Amino acid sequence: MIPAIPPDHDETQRAQTKLAAVKTAARRRRRRRRVALGAATGIACAAVAVAVWLVPSGRPSEVQLVGPPTTSTIPSTTTAPSKPSTGNLVGPWDARTVGGPAGHGTPLAGTSSSLYVADGKAILRVDPATGAVLATRAVSSEAAGTAVIVGHALWTANATANGNLHLRSLNLTTLAPEASITVAPPRGARAHNPVALTANTHDQRLYVAIGDTVTVIDAANHRATHHYAVTGAPIGRLAVNPADTKLYVDHFSNAPDRVTVVDPNDGAVVASPIQMPGGLGIYSIAASPGGLWVATGGGMGEWIEFIANSKAPQQHAPLTSGGGGLPVTSTITGNVVWLGGTSKVVCADPVTGAVRASAPVPTPSNDAANITFLTPAGGHLFANYFAAAGPSHYLIELTPPARCTPTSP
Repeated sequence: MIPAIPPDHDETQRAQTKLAAVKTAARRRRRRRRVALGAATGIACAAVAVAVWLVPSGRPSEVQLVGPPTTSTIPSTTTAPSKPSTGNLVGPWDARTVGGPAGHGTPLAGTSSSLYVADGKAILRVDPATGAVLATRAVSSEAAGTAVIVGHALWTANATANGNLHLRSLNLTTLAPEASITVAPPRGARAHNPVALTANTHDQRLYVAIGDTVTVIDAANHRATHHYAVTGAPIGRLAVNPADTKLYVDHFSNAPDRVTVVDPNDGAVVASPIQMPGGLGIYSIAASPGGLWVATGGGMGEWIEFIANSKAPQQHAPLTSGGGGLPVTSTITGNVVWLGGTSKVVCADPVTGAVRASAPVPTPSNDAANITFLTPAGGHLFANYFAAAGPSHYLIELTPPARCTPTSP
């Protein structure tokens, strides 16, 4: 006689079957989304002001790195590919930890075949499909926090002890140094970390600032071409639009922050200055074809607002926000703007600023969590996850909805 199956075992079996079905459906959704995301990848973060990434510029706290600064003299190394551990679900859009050697890194930039992350001691080149670390290059945390891709290289920048600004280009495959440029400060000024830097792939240019002076770098030929002064307080952050027709210059001052809009070629003013209403501060800026994405706020709170071209700033409901001193970030790619913070993750239209999709960030143990530095690479979307309860700090992969990356008809 076949023994009867106890009811509790039957319930367990049904639950296991249901869980397996959910996991299978999730894997299928991830595969479909990666195809859509891959069409929009190309080079991520190349046209965004680093805080960035992109790589984007901003306050030192906006790049949360682990470990002390190291020298940049250790040769690059190559690691045999290995598949990362199965990730834990930590957030929206099926956000899961990557695991493996790069599992605690902060994403910097991405291409169709590589993700570049910083772990506080080095920049790592990671296979987006497997999580394997393919190459490493030891750099200081200050230099890693400014990394951008332009001119077929990964560029870093940091202030030196004598007040100069040092830029270095790294090979995208091996991370071996290919060139370095030193920019001397104007009289009476010194370079400071984080460096005000932005890049544009349209003309393969880098723009860096010391004091009130912007220096233009020809990334393809590894040389500084010219410089010009932008009237106002010392420059804190830069952002250039994808067409390379507007350079946004954010000034540090005791008065409310102000953004001057100039011609990237010669520094001539081309539009009215941007100042946030209510005297709010500006923490980072990023430019897309439709306008400027500004991280603003006061006290321990930040949020992101979109300022359309030729429109004065107005206070709107924030697109995403950060609390408790945690940052918010904007990443500009070809046809998507990715926003991250404490309240939610967002994908938006780079021309109109309209939100395509968003999802709230859960609060583990009733404490704040933060998802920032969203970076596409190889058909995948990565980000930095930080939870105050723990604490925890992880590289994660997300699967955004298809409406984030619409395809052309």
